[in-house]
Amino acid sequence: AAKLTQELPPPGLVEGVSPLLVLYQQSRQRVHRFSRELLKHLRFSITRVSISCSMSATASNGEVDGFDPLANKPKRSAKHKDSKDKGKKIASPNQFQQLQQKQVMNALVDASKNEQKYRADLAAAIAEHGEKHINVCRQATRLADLCYHTGRFVEAEPLLRQALSIAEVDEECGPQHPETAKLVNNLGNVLRKQGKQEEARSMHERAVNIAQAVFGRCHPNTDTARSNLVELLDEMNEGHKALAILEQAVIDEQEQPDSNTKQQRLAGALRGLAAVQIKQGKMKEAETSLTRSLALFQEALGNNHPATGSTMAAIANLLRTEGREDEAFPHYTKLLEITEAALGPKHPQCGIALHSLAQVNLALGKRALGMLALAEAGTHQAEAMKCIERAVSIMRHVHGGVHNLLADFLDTMATCAIAVGNDAQASEASKEASSVREKTKEMMLAQKEAAASIDLKRMQHNMKAEMQSKAAGTQPSAGVYDEPLLNPTQERLRKKLAAKSSAGK
Repeated sequence: AAKLTQELPPPGLVEGVSPLLVLYQQSRQRVHRFSRELLKHLRFSITRVSISCSMSATASNGEVDGFDPLANKPKRSAKHKDSKDKGKKIASPNQFQQLQQKQVMNALVDASKNEQKYRADLAAAIAEHGEKHINVCRQATRLADLCYHTGRFVEAEPLLRQALSIAEVDEECGPQHPETAKLVNNLGNVLRKQGKQEEARSMHERAVNIAQAVFGRCHPNTDTARSNLVELLDEMNEGHKALAILEQAVIDEQEQPDSNTKQQRLAGALRGLAAVQIKQGKMKEAETSLTRSLALFQEALGNNHPATGSTMAAIANLLRTEGREDEAFPHYTKLLEITEAALGPKHPQCGIALHSLAQVNLALGKRALGMLALAEAGTHQAEAMKCIERAVSIMRHVHGGVHNLLADFLDTMATCAIAVGNDAQASEASKEASSVREKTKEMMLAQKEAAASIDLKRMQHNMKAEMQSKAAGTQPSAGVYDEPLLNPTQERLRKKLAAKSSAGK
C-alpha cells in the first residue's frame, strides 16, 4: 500500500472532471489512511510474515541476509526529526514487554471475532446458493486462511478441500485457473505443515504446472509455487531435484527478452539457486551464482538498493563460512552503509549488520593476534566493541529488552569485552543475556497459554452448541463464542495494564 501511494499521481482535482476521477481521488485518500495505519500496526507487531524469496536475517549466528520490506518509509529531515522527537520519552523494557503481550492478546481476540463472522458468512452462503457455489468456495477459503495463520492446520485442510472441489468444477474457474492454482498451493502448504509430505508434494507439483500454464514460466506467481515446491523437496532430502528445478528457472529467465525486469528476475533466480547450492555444500558454484546476481542487481537497481545489499550480505556470509573474513569485511562494511541509507541508522537490520561486522572484526583480531600483530589485533578488537555496543543499543530500543536476538548480541558483547580485557563488562553482559532469555521464554509461554485457552473455549462452546441443537432438533450455530474470553494470564495482564493506565492519569 505504501508503494502504491508513492506511485500514484499527486492529488488535486480540476473543476468539471468526470465522477470517475472524483471516485479515484477518494479511493486514493483511503489508501493513504490505510497504509499509515498498516505501517503503524506492523511496526510494533512481534510476528513477521514469511514471504517466499524474502530477504531475511539469520539471527542465530548474526548473519545478515536482507532487509525488512515493511519498514522502508520516507525519512524526515534532521531538523524536523529533532523538533518532533524533542522531549519524547523512550519506553522502558517492561513497557515494551507489556505492549507486546497486550497486542498478542488483542490479536487473538480479533481472530476469534473474525472467525465468528467468517463462519456465519459461510453458513449464509451455503443457505443462499447451495454447497457447490463459487461464493461458498471463497468464503471457505477465507476461513481456511484464518485457520492457517492461527496455526490450526487440521481445521484448514477440509475447508481448502471443499473450496478446491467447488473451484475445479465451477464454470467461472475450472481446473486451469489462477484461483484453483492458489487453492492447490495453499492446500499443499497445509499438508506440509502437518507432515504429509507426499500429498503436499503432489499438490505443489500440480500448482507449479497450473501456474506455468496460466501465467507462463517466468511470472511472480509461478515463482511462488516453484519456491514452495523447492522448499518441500529440500525438506525431503531431495536437494538434487530442487537444484534441477532452480537451474531450469535460471535458463528460462535467460531466454526472456532483454529488459531491466529480466535482469532483476534473473538476479533473483540466481540468488535462489545459490541458496540451494550452499545447502548442498557446493560453495564455489554458489559464489559464482551470487557474484552474477550481485552484478545484475547493481546494474538494474544501483549499488544502494536493498536487493543489492541482501545479495552482498549473502556473499559476505558465504566468505565468512569458509573462513575468508578478510574478503568478507569490505562486503559487511558496504552492507552497513546501504542499510543505514535505505532504512535509517536505528533500524534493527542495522543492528544485525553491526553484529556481523563485530564478529568479523573479532575473527580478524584473533588472526592478527596469532601472527603477533598486536597493534592490528587491538584495532580490530576495539572496532568490534564499538560495533556491538551500537548493535545492542539498537536492539534494546527496538525490542525493549525481551528478544532472543538481543541475548545473542549480549553474548557477543561479552566476548568482545573479554578480548579488550574488560572482565567486569563481560560478566555483566553475560548475566543480562541470561535474564533476557528467561524473560523471552516466559513471554512466549504466556502467548502459547493464551492461544491454547482460546482454542479450548472455542471447542467447549461448539460442543455445547451442538448438544443444544441436537436436543432442540435444530442446526448448530455457525459462529464461535459470542464474547471472546480471556484466560487467567490475559485477565491479570489486562487488570495490570488498566491499573497502570489509571495511575498514570
